[in-house]
Amino acid sequence: MDPMRSKIRELRSCLRRLLAVDGTSRVIAVLLASVMGAVVLDYLLVLPGFVRFVLAAAACVMTAFVLVKRLAAPFLLELGDEQLALSVEKRHPGLRDSLISTIEFTREGQEKGYFGSPAMVDAVINDTWENTAGVDFKENLRTAGVHRTALAAFLILGAFVLALAFSPDMRIGTQRLVLPFSDTKWPQRSHITSVEPGSLRLAKGEDISVKVAFAKRHRPSKAWIDYRVEGSDKVHFRRLTPLKDGSFLTTFR
Repeated sequence: MDPMRSKIRELRSCLRRLLAVDGTSRVIAVLLASVMGAVVLDYLLVLPGFVRFVLAAAACVMTAFVLVKRLAAPFLLELGDEQLALSVEKRHPGLRDSLISTIEFTREGQEKGYFGSPAMVDAVINDTWENTAGVDFKENLRTAGVHRTALAAFLILGAFVLALAFSPDMRIGTQRLVLPFSDTKWPQRSHITSVEPGSLRLAKGEDISVKVAFAKRHRPSKAWIDYRVEGSDKVHFRRLTPLKDGSFLTTFR
């Protein structure tokens, strides 16, 4: 096998692998980062179904854009032997134009006499083989950026998998995002620990104060109470006043 073309083929294969790793890593990073961001936003704001649908669609559009631009499009580029030879010569000025000339001279089906003296062609080819014998065509490939992208994608993927495995909220949030118009709801976060007073009898016209305490973990910033007056089906709402100890109070007069 022609040693020049063998090295060119190895360079092309290496470039294809780097493009595949870089593109796949970017697709994974954009998709999962978009999903986790949307889930966190939904967790904080409890978004309606239409908004979740818009977020899911936006995540799909961004992922598709990256898929086409960074994964599909690079593989449609033609990485011909001549193009790769020129890139190697650019990184090794000492080769001048000998490498691209050798690639052209040794093209399959090409007769040496086409370029002039066969002896001159053989001399150029042999000289190029000697000059490139110890040259690794892949040594100057810029792989640091690809490694960083792959590491970032791996960390994001790991975080997402761990969140799905150990966080029920992430599983619920992902389901709410994938099926935005489903009936899946967030679990109740605020839990009432006490209501004072409990059951009691009051004389007509007597004031009553109602104090409600919540568990500290998910204590709400606002609280409302709904009630009905005896003999009426109308539901009334009243906002409770927050106290310094985290509980809420309202007084009916």
